[in-house]
Amino acid sequence: MVASGKAERHRLSQMKLSIIIPVFNVEKYIGPCLESIYRQGLREVDFEVIVVDDGSTDNSMKVVEEIQGRHRNIFQINAVQTTPTEDCSMKRRFRPPRPAGTPPNLGGEADHVGPSVCRNEGMEMAKGEYVLFVDSDDLLMDNGLTILLRKALDTSADMVVADFMRLNDDEITSVYDSSTSEAAKPSAQLTDTHVIDKTGLDYYVEDYDPGVGSFIWRILYKRTFLNENHIRLEPGVYYEDIPFLQECYLKAQRVIGIHLLYYIYRIRQRSCTYTFAMKNALDYNTAIANSWRLTEMDNLPERVVTQQKKNIYLFFNYAVDCIIGVFRDPSERKKIVDDLIKKVPDICFTGGVGPNVVSALFRTMPYTYIRWRLFNTKVTNWCHARLRI
Repeated sequence: MVASGKAERHRLSQMKLSIIIPVFNVEKYIGPCLESIYRQGLREVDFEVIVVDDGSTDNSMKVVEEIQGRHRNIFQINAVQTTPTEDCSMKRRFRPPRPAGTPPNLGGEADHVGPSVCRNEGMEMAKGEYVLFVDSDDLLMDNGLTILLRKALDTSADMVVADFMRLNDDEITSVYDSSTSEAAKPSAQLTDTHVIDKTGLDYYVEDYDPGVGSFIWRILYKRTFLNENHIRLEPGVYYEDIPFLQECYLKAQRVIGIHLLYYIYRIRQRSCTYTFAMKNALDYNTAIANSWRLTEMDNLPERVVTQQKKNIYLFFNYAVDCIIGVFRDPSERKKIVDDLIKKVPDICFTGGVGPNVVSALFRTMPYTYIRWRLFNTKVTNWCHARLRI
């Protein structure tokens, strides 16, 4: 839907929230995702939905177009492979109407550039005071955004962080399809009235938990905060949300955390989050490297840098677990280890004797360290099996 001049001026003056959704071959999920957005109690003039087509080859965009016919605040754009600093004209990014009878994507799989590029493209187009990223297979619980956006507008915080829950397909089906009544849909819940109000650095040290997941979709971001700090996602890689989220915390002046359960994270075993091929491993190394570079930001307090290295140690251990648990071929393991060493040659950890020893071993004898971890894992698994007997 290409906006007219009048509609565009109205959009610029009224917009409070931009919701950005990358879409790639999710015809089964994108409909429920969009419908959940329109059960938030928000006026359509107050928000926009920017759907970024990442070269879908199924009927995802046909589903979007059907819903778009009922809502004037949905905009479709095509993903374009760019760097975070590059821009495209509005004419280039707006998705023109597709002629009847043509397939959803003539370019095929080669046009797939990944969610990071889609989100960057969405941010370039966004006009809302705040930005929310939503994954195309996830859902929002009813009326949650009304609470979240009100808190953001009242406080003018750079970030407003809320809670989420994980559900698989069967669990979502049992909740959403058990009744056709709109009243039966689950509503967002304030599980605690306590509100966290801190600087970004304090929130990062005291409240950010990388073990829970560095998910960028649970947060409202002030758009001017992202733009003025030039915060964008690494194009073309998975796990780009890990360094992105840390950079946001490290640069935010004010972060609000509320115990609002409003986002449903759909667990799909075939999604990129739950598969780990060679590209995943190399991209995860990139996420670790970009996280490490953030320790070099100017004027960071020592306590913050210490916490950064503790968090990177957690990411590193996950990477090693995947190296020894997923890749059986020693040559593949070596390729991943060499890649990490190349990207982060000076990596080191803090947090006690253990992390310090790991730092020394990995930097001086990385392949010996990997073999030791593999041996240790086998011994641990054998002991657990014996205990069960």
